[in-house]
Amino acid sequence: MFELETSEGGVRIPFGSCSLFMELPGGPVPGILDGFLTSLLGLYDLFVETGQRSVGQLFAEGIEGLKCALPYWNYRNKWSWYGSHADLCSPAYHCQNRMLLSILSRLSSDPCLAQYADWWTTDHLSRTDRIEIYLNFLVTKNVCRMRHRTWLPRSTATRQAESVSQQSPEPLPESCGIAVRQ
Repeated sequence: MFELETSEGGVRIPFGSCSLFMELPGGPVPGILDGFLTSLLGLYDLFVETGQRSVGQLFAEGIEGLKCALPYWNYRNKWSWYGSHADLCSPAYHCQNRMLLSILSRLSSDPCLAQYADWWTTDHLSRTDRIEIYLNFLVTKNVCRMRHRTWLPRSTATRQAESVSQQSPEPLPESCGIAVRQ
């Protein structure tokens, strides 16, 4: 799966001279950071357990791809973008990204990853930085909601489908041979 490109049913996608592993193959590149970071942790665990050189090579390729793509996910050395610059990460996703990046920096002994994890530590943020990030998060999140029309009420078809799924199922006919207790 990691060796195959998305066009072949895998999760690998070229990104410049590097490769990334997509959480949602077929989506915009570079994709969602936390899914990529989690896939790298999974590859590392698999390598530790099996010792397979091919898995270790995939992990190393993933770390190189991560280093290529990190500038894309970086918001002014303060915060992380969600997905492909649709909106800034919520504080929970940002914290998750920073923690996963910190772990991967230790596992790979890569100072570049450690630098990004340090930049994204919220302890460094001034009050002005926090206000900037919060306002940009609100703006980018709401623009994304408007673009995808997620503020609209659910459609009639959605409400009808939900009401049907909440109805009691019809009893099975006795000819099925299945006794149903009520």
